[in-house]
Amino acid sequence: MDASTSIGANNWIYQTQMAANITKYFDVQQNRVRFAAITFNRIPVKEFDLKDYTSQKSLEKALLAIPYPGIEGTRTDLALALITDKNMFGTEAGGRDGIPHLVIVMTDGYATEDKKALEEATKLKVKGTLILTVGISQDISQSELEGMASSKDNVIKATSYSLLDYSMHALVKRTCDNVKTAG
Repeated sequence: MDASTSIGANNWIYQTQMAANITKYFDVQQNRVRFAAITFNRIPVKEFDLKDYTSQKSLEKALLAIPYPGIEGTRTDLALALITDKNMFGTEAGGRDGIPHLVIVMTDGYATEDKKALEEATKLKVKGTLILTVGISQDISQSELEGMASSKDNVIKATSYSLLDYSMHALVKRTCDNVKTAG
């Protein structure tokens, strides 16, 4: 989740609420669906691993409790690299062999290092990771969102944070469609 200064504290609440609401559509359990979270601005932060929350309620609470740092920069590239660097899909982090890996990137703007963001996304996609992008703004780089996503169909847009919930159903559907195709 983008945690740069352009988000603002009020929009941060919308973003974390959407992330928490998405989890309600999945069977979050030890042997079912798992979630991890990274926030990013000029520094990416791994908030938690796949193994950390094995119920929807505890996951929802954790997402809603992530504080808004309000730090400048949109280093999407570093957030994507962190997934590999911290082996976030590895078994030690709660990943499981034979289970599709899916990343959802939520951002309101242009990556500070857009070429590097596309390179890091490509590295993940080459490894079989599916990527969906959620652009939250009227002024978003369509080409950047499409370049990071696994396909043009995996780009979801919302014109504002207050309208994020209207995009949630499309995001959940694309998530399920991608996992079924990969699984």
